[in-house]
Amino acid sequence: MHLHLHYVFTSIATSISTSTTTSTSTSLLTSISTLTSTETATTTELATTTTTETRIETATTTTTATTTATATPTPSQSCVNNLGLEVAIYNSPYIYQNGMTPTNDFTYFKTAVPYGVKVVDYLGYSTIGNSSAVYGFALPSGMYFALNYRGYFHAPIGATYRFNLSIADDVVGYWLGDLAYSGWELSNSNGTAYWSIEPHSTYTDVYLEAGEYLPIRIILENSNGENLYAFYVTSGNETYVDYGVPSPYLVRTKCISDDHFDTYGLET
Repeated sequence: MHLHLHYVFTSIATSISTSTTTSTSTSLLTSISTLTSTETATTTELATTTTTETRIETATTTTTATTTATATPTPSQSCVNNLGLEVAIYNSPYIYQNGMTPTNDFTYFKTAVPYGVKVVDYLGYSTIGNSSAVYGFALPSGMYFALNYRGYFHAPIGATYRFNLSIADDVVGYWLGDLAYSGWELSNSNGTAYWSIEPHSTYTDVYLEAGEYLPIRIILENSNGENLYAFYVTSGNETYVDYGVPSPYLVRTKCISDDHFDTYGLET
């Protein structure tokens, strides 16, 4: 949610107008002095009184502060049960050997048949001290398994988003855009990270328009022992997909488009 604040200003305009009203009152003061029996002196004084009237006018103007809340767009829910990504779990043929992660190009999981599929609304977990952390899937003996996520990230605003893979145990690769549908392999991943060899983390920046749906695929392979990974989507100071936290921006379909992922086990 974004807040727009308009500040409060109070201005006081004071005008001073002075009007002068002069009133004159005249009194005739006559004094008669007898000078002689034949002369008379007359003195006349004119008295004038002036009155000044001053008027002060004050005008006050107040601007009221307003706060506008703008809702952040969320993905369409017109499709039934659209929230979350699909994730399939497989038995993995790749065995952890000599302290190094096995090298493979992920393509085995295009035609391999998963033994379980779920829809999940968060990314990132750790099995350390929590054997059910992998979305409640039953895990094979030795923890040799792989996860194949697919779906869309819905951009709530027009911005540059960072897709950040910060922990990978044992191997995690991801693809964004059309390669998430088909043609994905190790050589064209947007990022691949490893537990025992470099790089241990990676990220990709992508500009998206508001309301755009970006196809995304993530494949994780675990080869023996505990398993964990962390994947985030951020923009500026905002986090849209956080570690282990349900996100409304992860969805299965676009709802309004024919674009779709192929059936697990029949991908290309």
